[in-house]
Amino acid sequence: MGVHAGLGAKVCETAPWLVLVHCFNHRIELAIKDAFDASAFSKIDQMLRVLHSLYNASPKRYRELKQLAEAWETSILKPTKATGTRWIEHKVNAMKIALEHYGAFLSHIESLSQTDSNPVKRAEF
Repeated sequence: MGVHAGLGAKVCETAPWLVLVHCFNHRIELAIKDAFDASAFSKIDQMLRVLHSLYNASPKRYRELKQLAEAWETSILKPTKATGTRWIEHKVNAMKIALEHYGAFLSHIESLSQTDSNPVKRAEF
């Protein structure tokens, strides 16, 4: 929408009577996000973001997680990002994956908290 140099600003130059607004669905999602910020859901949201960054940033950790899942004779999905243009859909998908594989994630993070070579990371896990 760009207030200064975006399409919205250029349209307003030629048609100043127009009122530009964000997509209605996007506005609803932003309102829901604001409503959840002061709830326990914000902790769940943080957990989903940490899970995604933990396995997205490190192929080694994801390989370890897959090996752990194979030992349990199950397949595992990599955590997806919980943010994006379709906020609610991203959260739901991320929560489904986290709930389906909660035991594997928890076991792997617990083993990382005991075996990671970096003491700061070990404490963080």
